Amino acid sequence: MKILFLHLSDAHFREDTKFRDINIPAMINGLKQIDKFDECILVFSGDIAQSGEINQYKTAGNFLGTLINQIKETYLPNKKIYTLITPGNHDNLVVNPKRTIEELKGYYSSDKEIGDEFYAELSQLDDFYAFARRNSCYTKGNVIDVRKITFGKFTIKANLINSAPFSLLCDGNEDKGLHYIPQRELNKLDLVRQENYTLSIIHHGPEWFSDGSKQALYNKLYETSNLIFVGHEHFSLSQNKTVNAKHTVDVSSGVALYGTKTEHGFNALLLNTDQHKLIGHKFVYNGSIYKPVQNLKNDNVAFRGKYKFTHTKEFKDWLESDIDERAGERYLDYFVFPSLEAKSINDDMKNYSVPTEEKFMDLFDLKKKISIEGSTRSGKTILAKYLCRMLSDNYVPIFLEEESFSPKNNLKVIKYALANQYGENADFDEFMQLDTAKKVLIVDGYDKISKEKWKLFVEEFEDNFGHFIIFGGIDWNLNIKEKTLEELSDSKMFYMKICPFYYAKRERLIERICSNFQERKITDIAEKTRKINEDITNQIRYFQLNPDFIHQYVDYYLSFSYTKTQKESNVFSKVFEANITFRLAKHAGEENVDEIMIALDFVAHYIHFNKKYPLPTEEFESVVETYNSEYDNDIKPKFVYNAAIKANIIRENSEKFGIEFCDENLLAYFTALHLNRIFNERKGAEELKYILDNICFQPNGDIILFLSYITSNIHILNPIMDSLIAHMKEWDELSIDSDNVGYLSKISTDIKPDLADSKEKERIKEEKSTIEKEIIEKQKQNAESIYSYDESKVNSFGNKITKSISYLELVAKILPSFRHILKGDQKQWVVDILYRYPNKLLYFMLKDIDENYDKIINDILDGAPRTRKGKLITRDIITNELQNQSVAYILSVYDFVASTSVNGKTIDDLNKFDYCNNTNYMIQNIMMEENAGNFHEMAIKAETLYKNATLGITKQMIMLVVRKYFLCHDIPLVGEAQHIIDIFFGENDEQKRVIRTAHAKNKIVKK
Repeated sequence: MKILFLHLSDAHFREDTKFRDINIPAMINGLKQIDKFDECILVFSGDIAQSGEINQYKTAGNFLGTLINQIKETYLPNKKIYTLITPGNHDNLVVNPKRTIEELKGYYSSDKEIGDEFYAELSQLDDFYAFARRNSCYTKGNVIDVRKITFGKFTIKANLINSAPFSLLCDGNEDKGLHYIPQRELNKLDLVRQENYTLSIIHHGPEWFSDGSKQALYNKLYETSNLIFVGHEHFSLSQNKTVNAKHTVDVSSGVALYGTKTEHGFNALLLNTDQHKLIGHKFVYNGSIYKPVQNLKNDNVAFRGKYKFTHTKEFKDWLESDIDERAGERYLDYFVFPSLEAKSINDDMKNYSVPTEEKFMDLFDLKKKISIEGSTRSGKTILAKYLCRMLSDNYVPIFLEEESFSPKNNLKVIKYALANQYGENADFDEFMQLDTAKKVLIVDGYDKISKEKWKLFVEEFEDNFGHFIIFGGIDWNLNIKEKTLEELSDSKMFYMKICPFYYAKRERLIERICSNFQERKITDIAEKTRKINEDITNQIRYFQLNPDFIHQYVDYYLSFSYTKTQKESNVFSKVFEANITFRLAKHAGEENVDEIMIALDFVAHYIHFNKKYPLPTEEFESVVETYNSEYDNDIKPKFVYNAAIKANIIRENSEKFGIEFCDENLLAYFTALHLNRIFNERKGAEELKYILDNICFQPNGDIILFLSYITSNIHILNPIMDSLIAHMKEWDELSIDSDNVGYLSKISTDIKPDLADSKEKERIKEEKSTIEKEIIEKQKQNAESIYSYDESKVNSFGNKITKSISYLELVAKILPSFRHILKGDQKQWVVDILYRYPNKLLYFMLKDIDENYDKIINDILDGAPRTRKGKLITRDIITNELQNQSVAYILSVYDFVASTSVNGKTIDDLNKFDYCNNTNYMIQNIMMEENAGNFHEMAIKAETLYKNATLGITKQMIMLVVRKYFLCHDIPLVGEAQHIIDIFFGENDEQKRVIRTAHAKNKIVKK
């Protein structure tokens, strides 16, 4: 949440003040230059009126009403804007504006109590109080008014402090040191509102008060406030102050809004409660606009915990710090809350999911004991830190790790944690007596704690905490889990698992990483985010969909796309390898990584070509010794085994008594490493041929794909290309021009798809997430029978199609990965395949439908099918749907090849192909331009082909490609874009209106 504090001061309104001189519209426009905000509090730090007269407050009321209405209309419709107002010296002098300093000094020297003089003077502020109370200020007192403002679960305490008494109306500083405030009034600032953040608004700073008041006011003001608003000085001297070497206070010093000879303006401060940041700007009026200058910044705002327990700065910094490769970085800049899914099988909430923080808090209220499981590097520790930080606003969380349980005395575990997290002065007894429902225990890595120690700890402290949130690995021993349930018998543990970052969630993460990229500013964030996310989707089966791996990938991608280093074009393989080597170095030392990597590729190669999976432990040791023998090394098999286990590369399979790789991608990767090395030694040709011949069976396809990623040996490409050609050379190509799949030419030209709106864009993202999830879960299921395939069925119809798609994927990846070392004729050979062979695959698939077209329709009709709404399905309905599905499949194959092969350089190679005399090739080329993001080139080619086309299928496919561009790319709907919309979608006036409305809304959102 982002809260705007709009700080006004020293307006000196008169009855005849002209609002045009202040220029409210310019103030509203100026706010466009700060980040968008969710809530607004308007602060007025005194001198509202010129001389405290009733009509001057009427002017002030009209001004505030106009300003607030325009803020709501422009930025916060249907939101309440709060006002916090305190008086200044000009508001206090309606009775005696000409009094002198001698009169004030007389108050301190007379026999009459100074307090009596002070309270008597408050009557001069009656007109101010009437104005203030219309804005809900000074309703509970005339000197100190403590207000509470709540946004959701975030509570702000606002101290309104009246410094107006004993003021003079003069240009000098005669009354400096003569202001006064009684101690009993200051004591009201101690009122507890269970606040997270405290504001104090005062016109005169403490230095304007007498010696008897100055120190007491300073202590109360600066020791209890987070943000102080002051006025009177007429210029901005905003600053951060550190109090008692530990507490930081931000001070906003108000610019005079109007009526002085100084600069005129206001301050705008934006508090980000999620990122604990405060950014302040001074806006100065130049006669036409308010120009902003940043004048305040605090990247480490400390919110106060409830019930007097507040995290120390050191612990708060730790909670906000990343780990491992990005240790020390502030993860809040790029954090995205992961999706969680229920694991409890028999629970009434077994299908419960948690996509957001808000949904988690709903679960938190329902379930007192929550277990969150995740695989290695899935983000468990960062999520544990984030929840601890988030819950500290309204609860008192204690954060424990495996190391926290080193004391034998469980009481000391809590005592040490309390002192470390809340400071040495945190009262342990007060914590123990705190309402149990407000205490939360968060344990990261509870599966690493000894069972006996955990059992004793729970027995002792279960009744002292209202909530348990524990984090552990996904493969925790079932017996331990059952034991934990027995220990927590009063209410069952609710099990959740951290989900992979699928398309929609991943998009938000990538966008945040791009926005905070440190090496340089990313300008085209939306397009860059889309391209990176689509690249990951294209490699979804091999990609580790955890935030850490995604972050590494994005960082590499942004770095290499900027330097345009051809050798580093394959970002995925670099990140995949770096991820493995980092984990091994962490557990075995950098000096041993290379040897362990080769030993593991020996193991993977042995597993694959002997189909022994899991591999018995004794054979693991034997294979490592084979490596030692061949390379004259002496690395210990047990050392390799332990390092790989700790690095989560291999694991024990207790059910089948052996070891296996933690996922099948690791098995494929290490097998590919081995093949690449022996191929460079002029060996391994037969093994490569075996894998290529059986590419339709996993993990053979994955091995070849990883081989294409990691190799720089161009000779490996020849067997790949030869296998593809041998497999498909006798197949004809799909040809729209020769009409060799007849039913496609019957597609009507009347069908015009609508242009996608924002709702469809979001729906498609969610659908992509669902599809990715299905792919990953199916991959896990298939992994259980990885070597059960039947090689005799390699030439079945389905396997022929699978082989073709695998070959095409390989060749499509070859062009961007090897472009820099492919000779001209080799490059042409690859490009030729990328145009012709997708059409061979499509003809092979669709010719069977064409030959049996009537039979397929009749078979469907024989079942007298009905639609979901009960309508009888007719021949025409089946025909249209069959044609639509076929067109969709054709374009999917084209898009698959294009999205894999196209980048900023390969598009030039693909454009050199002679595609102009073949309709299929022209549609493919338009799809390639679309994937490259080249709107102008795509538009010209699409419009030309569309106008010359005579067949409905051609027109429909072109429209769908153009529609895909608008669906996937963010482009202003003006000029050429509007021209293309008019051509392809222009006949629908309602559609055009929707498009223009959506574009207008998009512009507003961006602003």
